[in-house]
Amino acid sequence: MLSRQDKDILTYFSRHDFAVTERPFKGPAAELGMTEKALVEALRSLKKRGYIRNLRGVLNQRNAGYKANALVAWNVKNWKGGVEKIIQGTLVADDRVSHCYRRRPARGFNYNLYAMMHAGTKKEIGELAAEVSKRLKAKHTILFTKRELKKEKLKLL
Repeated sequence: MLSRQDKDILTYFSRHDFAVTERPFKGPAAELGMTEKALVEALRSLKKRGYIRNLRGVLNQRNAGYKANALVAWNVKNWKGGVEKIIQGTLVADDRVSHCYRRRPARGFNYNLYAMMHAGTKKEIGELAAEVSKRLKAKHTILFTKRELKKEKLKLL
């Protein structure tokens, strides 16, 4: 069960950016009326209880040099024989992949594995997608981002 303090902490971090400082929890702790140590302990407790997985900054990809973004989809026909290990060793392990999901194929779009990729060039994304396809023995399609229409923090509470 979430306490009022837990809810306040979750609300705070769903609505505010981290300051890039030596002590990134100092400001949030002061705003929440607690010590840094108490805030870090509360965050660890929230993580241990499964309410949060991690705290990360939101990267402005273009400013960081990631000029190409794409949703890549594969049609994996056989999920036996080590496919999960291949996915773990390629897509999940690659820092250029921010999301990776297995989904039911949609009518007219027969793909069941999806990954959001970010790289310096479209060529780099194409090469990574092709390498994964080769290892999975699966065809793929690449949907490059034409224009970002919305990207914001999730406001939970």
